Amino acid sequence: MAITGLKLEATTTHVSKYDADFDKTGKGKHGPNATEWVCGTLDSRIYGRIRDMGTRFTIDPNSPDDDVETSVQASAVNFETVMFGLRGWTKFNDDAGNDIAFKTIKRNHGGRSYEVVDPSLMRLIPSVVIDELAGIIKSSNEVSDQNEKN
Repeated sequence: MAITGLKLEATTTHVSKYDADFDKTGKGKHGPNATEWVCGTLDSRIYGRIRDMGTRFTIDPNSPDDDVETSVQASAVNFETVMFGLRGWTKFNDDAGNDIAFKTIKRNHGGRSYEVVDPSLMRLIPSVVIDELAGIIKSSNEVSDQNEKN
């Protein structure tokens, strides 16, 4: 079977395992107050650029041993992945119980304009949920089992 192109308009609705209304039985019947996160697919260009920013190598020119310093920025990559890949939410509330309206802004990245989650809203999403959502968004850019050769 041939490789299938990404469905960039496709979305998946996800309820976090950290949500009190998450269905722990595995039957998919979440409670009525569960926050639903709408995750999209990143195009390969932006996905690659975000992944590339995650690891940095630095060589100290003054070091006699040519020491290479490596830094891995997994949290920053996950934050950017969700910022670019989240398409909406329902029942996401502030600490007073009020709905937080989903809002995007335009952001240029590598010469192309993208609609991204407003950074002022991103800071309200718990980091464990960001990490979880980043995994969902990243998985939409993988080759499906149908396309992989045995």
